Amino acid sequence: MSKTVFASKDNAKGSSVERRKHILCADDHEDTRYMMARLLDQCGYEVTTAGSVAEALLLTERGGFDLLLLDGWYSDGLGVELCKQIRAFDGRTPIFFLSGLAYHADFEKGLAAGAQAYFAKLFDFDVLQQTIEQFVL
Repeated sequence: MSKTVFASKDNAKGSSVERRKHILCADDHEDTRYMMARLLDQCGYEVTTAGSVAEALLLTERGGFDLLLLDGWYSDGLGVELCKQIRAFDGRTPIFFLSGLAYHADFEKGLAAGAQAYFAKLFDFDVLQQTIEQFVL
């Protein structure tokens, strides 16, 4: 479900193509995935969602993401372990946790696994958006 946005001109010939930054939002709750996809789309990002560790791992192995948003736990594993698995083959793509695991130790584990930021649910979406912009623009 790739989207390409063209510069607004009457004739597309010679116009530049703007690639929207692509974010993977991996969360085990369907409502959270839907809400995040809608909000991030409104901010100008292309969003792909995943509901499990297996699905997120498969998508990240294919590459093409500018940012990964991971949850703390899934029905098939932990977000920290997923982060470590991703870091084994991708040390470049920024990873943020959006998690209900909100103890200080959880933050430390997420960052030690290779994430650049950790947001405890409920978080301020404006702060998340500003942090995303620092990493993907």
